[in-house]
Formats: sequence, C-alpha cells, structure tokens
Amino acid sequence: KLAAVGRATASALEKAGLDVDLVPTTGSSGAALAAEFPSGPGTVLLPGAEQTAGTLEPRLEEKEWRIFSLPIYSTQLVASIEPTIALLWQAKTYAAFIATSGSTVRSAARLGPTIPIVAIGISSSNEARRAGFEVVIQAKSPAPHDIVAAIQELLEEG
Repeated sequence: KLAAVGRATASALEKAGLDVDLVPTTGSSGAALAAEFPSGPGTVLLPGAEQTAGTLEPRLEEKEWRIFSLPIYSTQLVASIEPTIALLWQAKTYAAFIATSGSTVRSAARLGPTIPIVAIGISSSNEARRAGFEVVIQAKSPAPHDIVAAIQELLEEG
C-alpha cells in the first residue's frame, strides 16, 4: 500500500504509474497523514528528508507501526541571499513571504523575522513562529487559490 502526505505528492506518484491508497483529507502534512493512517501492526518505509518535522514517525509508532526512515534528500540553508532582496526585505518592501517548508522559513529568518509569513501548512507555520515571525497566516491548503486567499486576508488585515 502507498500513502502520500498530500494531493500534490499523490498526483506525482500517480503520474509515475503508482496507485495511491491514502491521502489525507484534512491537510498536507505529516500530522494530517498520521491522523488518517490506520492502526497497525505492520512496517512502514518512510522516504523523506534527512531532517524531518518529527510529527509523523511518533504518531505512527503510537498506532503500532514499525518505522524504517529512508532519508533521500537533505535541506540546506542558502549560502547567500541576493543583496537587492536583502535590502528590500530590510526596508519591509515585501507584503509577505510564502513559506513552503521549514527550511525556507529558516533561510528567510536569517534576514530577520520582519516580513509577514503566509505558510502553506502547519509545519512551515510552526517553524515561522519558532523563528520569531510575528505575523503568520496559514493557508487552508497548499493549493494556489488558498495561498492567494491567505495573501488577500493578510493585505486586508494590514
């Protein structure tokens, strides 16, 4: 059986010819997947980032699954940020920064947690708060129309 953390991942797997058995209906995160994952026992192979948010594994273990993590990529902070981008960031020119992952938040935080964040999910939202960003709005989903709606909400509030 095959599970995907969200609709975009499921679509990519299906395009590769794989059948996806489980996609969370309430979000696109490890927590959402864990909430809808059936109880074990059994074994789960979990390919993903070397540094995870740590939400999926313990919740699956609570459901009596044995987890084998398979790191297939590593995220790294950007080595440098274009000086013009940094200057505009410091001048608070940007209305918002769209946070697509915890690593994008950590890279942005190097410029200072001064720009409002629109997070595409709970992981990036939590990471933005931990990094000290004061204004964090979480989109209802990572779908483009939900991200646009979150940006509109931010602009209307500001």
